[in-house]
Amino acid sequence: SATFNKVTKKYIDRNMPSDYKLVNAMQSKEIVPIGLSLYYAYVPVVNNRVRKGQALNMLLSNLSVNKAIIFVNRRETAQKLYNFLKK
Repeated sequence: SATFNKVTKKYIDRNMPSDYKLVNAMQSKEIVPIGLSLYYAYVPVVNNRVRKGQALNMLLSNLSVNKAIIFVNRRETAQKLYNFLKK
């Protein structure tokens, strides 16, 4: 949705490395490295809320969207979170 793209981009522009590309996050739907040791998991939102887990940053957890990008600092954590939330 437009809101998702707008808010996500604003958040990323402010908090993520400048070479991070939102379009890649939106299209890949998987775990991808960002910067030196940061990963994102592009996962479903359950009941318009991202369940809290071992994520360092949660984004759009209260908006009416069906996807969210969760940032974590370890690939293993991202994979576990992705596997759990995509069910």
